[in-house]
Amino acid sequence: MELSVYTNNQFFYTYVRRLFGDRMKLTHIEDCHRFREAIAQATSRSVFLLDSNQIENDTCFTRMMTETKVPIMIVNPQEKDTLKKIMMWEQSISGMLGVDIVEEPIMRSHAKEIDGAVVLGDKHTLFHIANHSIQKQGEEQVLSTLEFKLLYHLVHQDEQPISAQELADQLDTSEGVLYIYIKKVREKIEADPSHPTILQHLRGRGYVLHQSRSMESVIR
Repeated sequence: MELSVYTNNQFFYTYVRRLFGDRMKLTHIEDCHRFREAIAQATSRSVFLLDSNQIENDTCFTRMMTETKVPIMIVNPQEKDTLKKIMMWEQSISGMLGVDIVEEPIMRSHAKEIDGAVVLGDKHTLFHIANHSIQKQGEEQVLSTLEFKLLYHLVHQDEQPISAQELADQLDTSEGVLYIYIKKVREKIEADPSHPTILQHLRGRGYVLHQSRSMESVIR
């Protein structure tokens, strides 16, 4: 996992380095140009921590934040609960770093072993809620914020179809953007994204996410 921290606050960066420095590659970014370059070059193993005081109020930055596939946590080091938020985020990242590789199909009898994750319809794919990630056939992919929200809402539909308009409203986005992210999610969870079997659209009814187990046995 690679963590990039965009801040000019040396105290804040030092604190983050103490939390994460011995477990992942850490990069300190201090200017907007370098931050945009890092976003463009990011991989599925990249995560970003952004000091809100660095944000430039321009449309280019807003577009970049909307379209990026990598997870970005934005915090204000000057707020009193910021360190608490970082510590909670640290626990989530730590869990992501310690995920065991799953190569065999995940059966219902393994419920205790995969507590805290949702087994999707093909029994080879895990949606890790706490870690904001997808684990499929031994590989883990971090979800962007909107990808995570999309899957999270669909999971809580408990395999009941939901229309594109209603789903877009819940995600506070447009149907056009929704379709883009449905495509992105399918690329991460489907064996053949052009012929989806997990995240499907039922004509006249809406979108449904197929799961191998009910939510009651996963989320407490």
